[in-house]
Amino acid sequence: MTSPLVPEDFAVPAGLRSELLVLEPLGVQHNAADHAAWMSSIDHIKVTPGFAGRTWPEPMSLEQNAADLVRSEERRVG
Repeated sequence: MTSPLVPEDFAVPAGLRSELLVLEPLGVQHNAADHAAWMSSIDHIKVTPGFAGRTWPEPMSLEQNAADLVRSEERRVG
């Protein structure tokens, strides 16, 4: 039996801000930058050991990327 990484009642912080950085969950407001990062990473991911021959990752349109971010946020929020 494994122990959970965090307690069941752990409240996930909405983010962290300091003078040096801002950390926040990835959301649809980050779509343009996330899409650019995704598209520029596909070739690198495909040559990563364990990913050869897989159909994922694949290119997405900006709209598909936004929908993916929305789905991820819905899973994260519950």
